[in-house]
Amino acid sequence: MAKEIASFATSNDGMILIGVDDNGQVSGIDGGLKSSVRKDMVEKVEKICSGCIKPSVTPTITFAIVNNQVVLVIRIKQGPEPLYYSTRNVPYKRNHSQARPAEPSDVVRIFSEYFGVTDKVNENDPDMLLATNLVNVVNEIKKIIDQSEQRCVNPWLEDWKYDLGECAAELRDIASSNAAINNQLADDALELADQVALVSSLREHLGSGPSRKEAIKDLSEHLNNFDSNHLSGISLSQENYKVIKEAIIVAHNKLNILVKRSNQLIEKFDYEELMKEASSIGKKILAVCYYDIDEFLNGNLAELKQISIDLDLIETSRIYSDVRPLMNQIQTKTANYSNRLSEIIAETNSIE
Repeated sequence: MAKEIASFATSNDGMILIGVDDNGQVSGIDGGLKSSVRKDMVEKVEKICSGCIKPSVTPTITFAIVNNQVVLVIRIKQGPEPLYYSTRNVPYKRNHSQARPAEPSDVVRIFSEYFGVTDKVNENDPDMLLATNLVNVVNEIKKIIDQSEQRCVNPWLEDWKYDLGECAAELRDIASSNAAINNQLADDALELADQVALVSSLREHLGSGPSRKEAIKDLSEHLNNFDSNHLSGISLSQENYKVIKEAIIVAHNKLNILVKRSNQLIEKFDYEELMKEASSIGKKILAVCYYDIDEFLNGNLAELKQISIDLDLIETSRIYSDVRPLMNQIQTKTANYSNRLSEIIAETNSIE
């Protein structure tokens, strides 16, 4: 259900009917005439929309009775954000009547349209599309590796390994393309995919930490070699820089809003919302920090990356019985980072 809701929020308004099969026959919800069953269904949907989908979604939930059968009706509006992510941080969009994971080229196109950029990826140019897909997946692996120390603990470890597995599958898809074969990088992409899959499939047991660290070190070396051999010559266009700056500005605006809301959230002890929003903003900034934009940022790339990582990792903070000190710390951190982001944005350079 999460991927269906996320895909509608990304692409267009939609409706999900629970209790109606694919042929349009009304089967109803088991026990749907009981108020307790309906209450549980509503709570389940709300939990999915607020916990599994990022950014969170607020659907309209109603029940209908057809031929004495209860049907759950979930209406989703297309959201204000360009993309919505389901479980495992996978972006989804609608493809006709189906929910489909957004390909890297889809992500670039959607964000380009969102920020008003007219110079979009030419999907008819296989070499350009190949470069775009490779840069995106390599940057995603870099991000995952950079957070290995903080996320290789429960409850984050399985998600961390799953994300690596998804990257390995994506690399294999890229390697199977004619463009990868013609550019003589299919074998290297497959070798890198094997290294990524090796780390994602490591068995966990008492004392497995050192072997995992060694495997991550080997993966980093393979990734750096692949980057140097195949991606180092790729440069960003003026429109790419425009998209990057707009992404940072939007994230900064969202951080400002969160800072203003933080007192209200602290008063309500709503630490989950505060942590989730701060982490979501960090992820948005971090997505651009693996491009070669240090000159564009006037030498501030390393600091921007650290800010985004700190924000992203807020969701991994340990929760104690008294959450107020933690919430106060997050409030102070987000306020300080908001001020520094404003300065970094003002210092960005024009790239000719």
